[in-house]
Amino acid sequence: MTNSVLGVRNIQHTNGTDAMTIDTAGKVTFENGYAGGSQNYIESTYPASANWVITTDGIPNWHTEITLAFDQISGSAGAVTEYQIYDGGTIKTSGYRYVSYYAGNSASVTTSNRNNSDTGFRFHGWENAGNIMCGTMTFTRLQSNYYVVKAQAYNEGYRDYWIGMDGRQDDCSTGITGIRLTQASGQWDGGRVRLYWR
Repeated sequence: MTNSVLGVRNIQHTNGTDAMTIDTAGKVTFENGYAGGSQNYIESTYPASANWVITTDGIPNWHTEITLAFDQISGSAGAVTEYQIYDGGTIKTSGYRYVSYYAGNSASVTTSNRNNSDTGFRFHGWENAGNIMCGTMTFTRLQSNYYVVKAQAYNEGYRDYWIGMDGRQDDCSTGITGIRLTQASGQWDGGRVRLYWR
């Protein structure tokens, strides 16, 4: 018996679009970039505006987890940053139920209970224009498009502080399709993000 070789560069759906491609290095990529369990991502650097829209509808519906990684993000004014979601391409301003907290090296913890009182997730107490925030925010999807949310941040201006947030988003109808970072005043003057999903 002899071995056979099948040369394939792509496999298509019945509608004619590519479902899988293989590049010259042998890397296999599935529809939307999904590569056999590895994460997809969109990356972005800060815009000269108050709204930083990473994507409105670029996260595919099959996702079970989304992670936003942000590095050295900074605004020009003393305004809190809101981390908002898009649901089916539409921005959501409700359903953000969470607690925000931070502690310095004095070991006293400051908490802020935010039960559907904000139009996005926030790290409360960090509104100064001099803040340079780095961290992650993870959205884990459950049945009926509920999400539990966990976030942590590091501020380069306050390096001995521990900053975090825990909560849920319970107002999605179709699931998260995008993420926006926004400020009440000023504009973004630094930073980069990468948005992963799997």
